[in-house]
Amino acid sequence: MKMKFMFSIILLCIYSYGTEQGISKDNTLKNYFSKTEIREFTNLVNYFDQTIKSNYPNDTNSLAESYNLFFKDLNTNKVDIYERVLFKFDQKKILKYLKKDSFDKIWRVGNAVNYDDYQITEIAVRHDGCYMSFLKQYPLLTDYRESIEIAGDISPESFMLFFELQTKLNLNNLEDRLIITVHYLSLSNPPIKRNE
Repeated sequence: MKMKFMFSIILLCIYSYGTEQGISKDNTLKNYFSKTEIREFTNLVNYFDQTIKSNYPNDTNSLAESYNLFFKDLNTNKVDIYERVLFKFDQKKILKYLKKDSFDKIWRVGNAVNYDDYQITEIAVRHDGCYMSFLKQYPLLTDYRESIEIAGDISPESFMLFFELQTKLNLNNLEDRLIITVHYLSLSNPPIKRNE
């Protein structure tokens, strides 16, 4: 009896943790990505979530409310959006959470630009492949996705399209938060390596 009770408690904790992180029951990610990639994307989204929560605390400690505060902050001064996003996230952590294969499913590496003793490598959303196929599951984001496909990256048009639609995404859903994560990490400061 005690063992069944303990087992039930453990299962309840595991289930609660999974739903709190936004893992949906109809996980469409599995149709486009491997289990390893999904695990890495989940870790990346969790990092992004924690960054949002630490920069946008609220009385209820609600992740959704932190995101709403983030969106509201970005909305207060659209001219400064790139700088605000740049300041908030440590882009180098992308490489900590994703192996090359997973990274390549979403992003492509662009040009490397040298500045004094630093090299800045541009990353861009991959305009073809699995991630764009995954975005096709979101009719709401059709114009956004097509804009990326045409421009080859997040263009000013796709940026504004996303800005208008982001509040319509379900912040309790991992897939939706992955889309938000990819969008904003693509805009933030690219990985920086000291030249050798």
